[in-house]
Amino acid sequence: MKKPPLKMTVDYVFKQIFGDERNIGILRAFLKAALDLPDAEYDTLTLADPHLKREFRDDKSGVLDIKVRTKSGYIIHVEIQVLTAGGLRERFTYYAARLLAEQLRRGGQYRLLERVISIIIMDGILVPEEEGYYNKYALLNRETGKAFTNLLEITVLELPKLPMADDGSGIWKWAKLLKSRTEEEYMEAAARDADIGKTVVKVMELSEDERERMLADSREMFLWDCWIREHENYEAGAAEERLEIAGNLRGLGVPADKIARATGLSLGEIEKL
Repeated sequence: MKKPPLKMTVDYVFKQIFGDERNIGILRAFLKAALDLPDAEYDTLTLADPHLKREFRDDKSGVLDIKVRTKSGYIIHVEIQVLTAGGLRERFTYYAARLLAEQLRRGGQYRLLERVISIIIMDGILVPEEEGYYNKYALLNRETGKAFTNLLEITVLELPKLPMADDGSGIWKWAKLLKSRTEEEYMEAAARDADIGKTVVKVMELSEDERERMLADSREMFLWDCWIREHENYEAGAAEERLEIAGNLRGLGVPADKIARATGLSLGEIEKL
């Protein structure tokens, strides 16, 4: 029985395609569809070291999926996230800020900082308050909408929100590709665009390589294990926090039934406090 093709939403597969110097044309086509930069910026794309530099020994380490520089020196960070977890917005903001800060060496000039653009691809929902599937965020005046600076921009592509019908945007075709799971879906995506067709060829080549399939499957299982552990830790922490709140309310003389409604604990759990 023929095995299904690999998922592009697994970061290992994504990096094997978009992070390979030999596939720079594919990366260029995707970035052109995703961003509103002058075409000349894509004339020269250079893949950079994805490891975030540490300024101090205690700085938190970080590895990006894709880091690329454009002709003018703009830094574009592309990240694919399979599972939602707590603190993702803060993490992506931190990564963008680190990419900005690591440019400034001692004695350097702030005016020479290059623009940083993060493209976050989610196979889950990151911004439920937004209806659209592709949202761009920048530093703006909340009242007038005018930009304070264009040095930082974070764009979020949420695949679950993708409409069924083509909306005519370039990013829709790529999002449809990233959502593909079956060979038929991949072939349908390939028929829409020549560059997407080249991408599908790469996916199929990886899918037929047993070693690559094993590495991709192992990575996907690892990500699921991490999510389960994080979810369990969050649940344990949340339960402990509810008990602490209930104890404080109990000490203030709040009736047990009101504490139960406020914390979600049972009357029995509250009576034990």
